[in-house]
Formats: sequence, C-alpha cells, structure tokens
Amino acid sequence: MERVYLKKIINKKVMGNDGSEIGTLKNVTAELETGDLSEMVVHLNENSSGQRRYRAEGGYIYIPFSSLRSIRDYIVVDVRSM
Repeated sequence: MERVYLKKIINKKVMGNDGSEIGTLKNVTAELETGDLSEMVVHLNENSSGQRRYRAEGGYIYIPFSSLRSIRDYIVVDVRSM
C-alpha cells in the first residue's frame, strides 16, 4: 500500500466493501512500543446503515487497520473482518 498522510484522510467517509456507509474517519490509534497503527476511530453517521449495524461507543466505533482494503475517494473496509 502506498504512503498516505493522516491529514489527507481525516474526515473521509468510511464505506464497507458491501456498499454500506459506516461513518467518517476522525482519528487513529497506534501501538506506542512499535508505532504500528492499530485502529481507525470512526464517527457513525446518524442516518447511515452503520448506526444500526455496528455497536458504537458514544457514537464512535473502532475498526482494526487489518480491515482496511483501500483509500481513494472513500476509505473502504472489509465488514466481515470488523
């Protein structure tokens, strides 16, 4: 995967690979010891299918980076691995 800067993807829409709209990327978490990115912090849209489908903590869900499939106009994640 090519290098992508965080400031370029914050506030991008997050979609499932099944076409579902999940929410908007707001932050990421990292492992302090290794520097590896671990999770995407996604704010669920109020009217999106993601609001009904995924359990949220205060309106946010944490999606593992291993679920990431592509970053283009949208961030696409594999919903089966979430």
